[in-house]
Amino acid sequence: MAKTPKEVRERIGSGYHGMNPTSGLCAGYLQANLVVMPSAYADDFEEFCKLNCRACPLLFRSAPGQVDAGPLAANSDVRRELPAYKVFKSGAEPELVADISEHWTDDLVTFYVGCSFSFENALNSAGVPVRNIEQKKNVSMYKTNRQCEPVGPFSGALVVSMRPIPKSKVETAIEVTERSVLAHGGPIYCGDGAMLGISDLNTPDFGEAVISEEADVPCFWACGVTCMTAVMDANLPLVITHSPGCMFIADILETASVPSPILSGFSSSLMATANAVERRIQVDPGNRGVSALALPSQVWHAALWLAGANKVVLTTGMM
Repeated sequence: MAKTPKEVRERIGSGYHGMNPTSGLCAGYLQANLVVMPSAYADDFEEFCKLNCRACPLLFRSAPGQVDAGPLAANSDVRRELPAYKVFKSGAEPELVADISEHWTDDLVTFYVGCSFSFENALNSAGVPVRNIEQKKNVSMYKTNRQCEPVGPFSGALVVSMRPIPKSKVETAIEVTERSVLAHGGPIYCGDGAMLGISDLNTPDFGEAVISEEADVPCFWACGVTCMTAVMDANLPLVITHSPGCMFIADILETASVPSPILSGFSSSLMATANAVERRIQVDPGNRGVSALALPSQVWHAALWLAGANKVVLTTGMM
């Protein structure tokens, strides 16, 4: 059985895997969402990823026409090594394909965006069950009532993935995934999906309905499908994405250091600290609904602005 990421990609490219999700494959290795677009729109999309980095943690941006994944997987071919792709043309219904070679041009730029499948092995190793793997299903994904920061033609709702976590394991799940800043970090919310505008967990917008067990708590992570919905709404002449759940598998471990553009020269551990602060300020013992006011990535953005500021003014809000 194929075990290395390269072997798995080759099997996928040969059609052995079918159009099936990659969750559970190559445990411990980075997996990535995929967005391919004409170079004229690439700068705006990179900025969109930076401003919405919890949902769109950019791992690598290719040069125009580059078919390999650079530092993620040098000996790769993005045109055929994902199980399924969606091809969008000027807002028309997408075409689902297993190979994008016929659509490829030397002007296309590829974005590889972190995926929560990357931390599922760490959850399992920490004793946290991953229900979608147990049930052999694609993870459940939902559009929320939170809006992304728009850039150029790119905008839209934040998409989240949901994993039912036993109540006794929620803190462990948070601690484990907070370290995976390039795989969305810790959950943005745990509890009733209505707080995110999700009315029915049994009808996800993407993926499959994963069944909760007794005493499970729904935990929601920012999801890279946010990128897909943003480019869908942009109505570009051509955009290619992965099909939800059918990811690119990289050659590097989830724990490896990746010089991501979203870190702006800072360390992933610093970003993890900012994300942890963001989660803790949402603790709401008085049940006042303050978590509904939180926007993913805002603490990190504030940290970056402060790091580059010449002067800082502090105000208490008191007269």
